[in-house]
Amino acid sequence: MITMYKNILALIVVVVMFAGCKKVLSPLDDNHRTLQNIYSDPYFAEGILMNAYTRLPTNGFSFNDVATDDAVTNDKFSPYLNMATGAWSAANNPVEQWTNSFTAISYLNLFLQQVDTVN
Repeated sequence: MITMYKNILALIVVVVMFAGCKKVLSPLDDNHRTLQNIYSDPYFAEGILMNAYTRLPTNGFSFNDVATDDAVTNDKFSPYLNMATGAWSAANNPVEQWTNSFTAISYLNLFLQQVDTVN
């Protein structure tokens, strides 16, 4: 009998908690930004420029010693491990730079088109 009262009391507490939490249960606004935000937020415009700069190939240090025949990487997410295990194809090429370079040029063109209208 006492457990039945505990169950009913727990059910009432749960119903009261969820009845007063409409803010908690409603979905939040999306955090996606559109190109319209570039006109009022100079940091957003700078972010587009920095995104382009980070995508440009720098010809810097690359730890590709694990891509040789004598070395094996333990990093499960390494693109060189994918190459060594046979996942290297035209659609999955971890050493290609064309996609990043093309995307960087697209971001730079977008920035150059809109830079004069940014406040």
